[in-house]
Amino acid sequence: MLQYLYRAEDFAFIKTSKGEDEMRTMAIPLLCVEIISPAQSTLEILRKLRVYFEIGVKSCWYVDPTLEIVVIYNEFLEKKIYDTDLVDNNLGIKIPLSKVFY
Repeated sequence: MLQYLYRAEDFAFIKTSKGEDEMRTMAIPLLCVEIISPAQSTLEILRKLRVYFEIGVKSCWYVDPTLEIVVIYNEFLEKKIYDTDLVDNNLGIKIPLSKVFY
């Protein structure tokens, strides 16, 4: 069964005019992906994840491109770190890590 992380019709609110960066929707995504930057701390990301779960997000991925790791969190902030395949049981997703960092 094919499952979308966000339905295409949920993006009908996006305007394509140049310079337009405002997006508004009431739909809650199934997945949030946080890619850490050098200016962010892990604590800052974990605070964001807590908020995401409070509003109904099903799964959160913490991505560190420098270390080439992905940590998948569930609503209890339990984490799973993967080194070959990403397996998100909340969403039924399995992706080879080599497809994320290439």
